[in-house]
Amino acid sequence: MGLDAQMKKPDNVTIIAFEGPDKVGKQTQSELLDKYISKLGVTTPSLPLVNLLYEIPWKHGVAHDQIYDMLKKDDASRKAPAVEWPEVFQAIQTANRLDVQRDICKKANASPANQFMILFDRWHASSFAYAEPFGIDRDLLMLFRSMVWTPDLTIVFDGDGFSREGEDDAYEENRTFQDTVRYGYRKWVEDFADSEHIMVVKVNGKSVEHVQKHVFACVNTIVGLKPWMFNSAEV
Repeated sequence: MGLDAQMKKPDNVTIIAFEGPDKVGKQTQSELLDKYISKLGVTTPSLPLVNLLYEIPWKHGVAHDQIYDMLKKDDASRKAPAVEWPEVFQAIQTANRLDVQRDICKKANASPANQFMILFDRWHASSFAYAEPFGIDRDLLMLFRSMVWTPDLTIVFDGDGFSREGEDDAYEENRTFQDTVRYGYRKWVEDFADSEHIMVVKVNGKSVEHVQKHVFACVNTIVGLKPWMFNSAEV
């Protein structure tokens, strides 16, 4: 079996990706959605829906540790490797996503009678939003994009990051860069609105509960098109 056949998105897989700048609530909302889908009690049509949440970079992928190592600065006078070699950093990110795809293929192809709902906390849009500020050639980014699956729905959080505990990495600590990333996501939405299913959720001044309801409404536009049954009234 060739690589293309192995890595083609299985027909029984539906993908929802969360995108946006750092600290805008992607992890929180993806985890809430994961619980929400489980609560719905979906059957597809006779077997339960299998929902899986992947935080990208995927911690079980071969390149996970290298990605976070490249975001660290060993010397305050030098740039972090992710900033100094952005093309290499994005290539490693793509390798990690290919690991994710292989894992999903393995699970989905082993259970063809099941339907799988895959939730990504970040996917390929982040390559454009985070890499283009460093001047990476768009043709290279499009090549990376061609290697990974296009989600059935991408939800982009637009807004400022929230404060949280822990030390910021080389991307998070640069406020000017974060402003550029926000603009990068807006440009990505504009550029790919005709070729991908994208919905934007404004988060500034919004509570977690408000954003959660908006996310659920976005997801229901996708789930509602599926020939699936819901064992809960909360749809």
